[in-house]
Amino acid sequence: MGDFIFQLGSFDPAQHPENARLLIEAGESHLAFISWQPMANRIIALDYARFPSGQAVESYERILQAHPSRQMKWEKQQVFHFTGEQVLMPEKMHQEGLAKLALNMVHGDLEPDGEMEELITGTDIRNYYRLRGEIRKSLHEAFPLATHGHSFTSLLACLTRRADQLPAQFLYVQVYHQQISLVVFMQGRLYLAQVFPYEIPEDISYYLLNACEQLNMDPNEVPLYVSGLVELDSPFYHELQKYYRHISMDSSPGSLDLPVECSNFPAHFFTPQIMLAACG
Repeated sequence: MGDFIFQLGSFDPAQHPENARLLIEAGESHLAFISWQPMANRIIALDYARFPSGQAVESYERILQAHPSRQMKWEKQQVFHFTGEQVLMPEKMHQEGLAKLALNMVHGDLEPDGEMEELITGTDIRNYYRLRGEIRKSLHEAFPLATHGHSFTSLLACLTRRADQLPAQFLYVQVYHQQISLVVFMQGRLYLAQVFPYEIPEDISYYLLNACEQLNMDPNEVPLYVSGLVELDSPFYHELQKYYRHISMDSSPGSLDLPVECSNFPAHFFTPQIMLAACG
């Protein structure tokens, strides 16, 4: 399997219908390939690769060159970037040039180009984000016809759709290899959405507890939803249990058909990628 920790279903061209779409989640320490058939509401295949964040550029080149999806025909190709260089702003403040200004103020200007922006469906929030030049180039060369977006846009669109099923105040964490995304809703409105790096479980506790302190939320009372690559019997989960009493693992959002191999893993493992299909 090499870089891949999951290869579920098959990217065999003979087994793919003409109306299948390719979804790619591109992070600093992971790449996920999803074959998605919207008309049948099913995910045909899911490949998930991970690598050290400091080796992203060479890993992208190697994985993209070899993955069979590159040689297949797709109805549509979409890339969802999981990058920490992003800023959320109210739509009413949007104007030309604000993306670069906001990103430079928050994250610096070492990466001079690559700013992108999009309105989050169902909200009045615009997402500004920036892509690393080398990664952007590798993805464009491998999939020149792909459209691009940020994975936060899909996550927040999904959570907004589920507003009547969720409490007015909660934390939501997606766990990836060496990165997490943290979303905070208060009084039914988005207050925080950010990507953080981590090395040890205590790093994640720090980010969550700091968010609670800054927003005056009680960890013993606020609901915490978790999805992604976390085992229930793991140091990460036990670390969360030290501070949070109301933890729920967020399983598949919707009634999508998944590759049969997915049944061998906890359902919440694949929620971040399923959200790309359900709300992307």
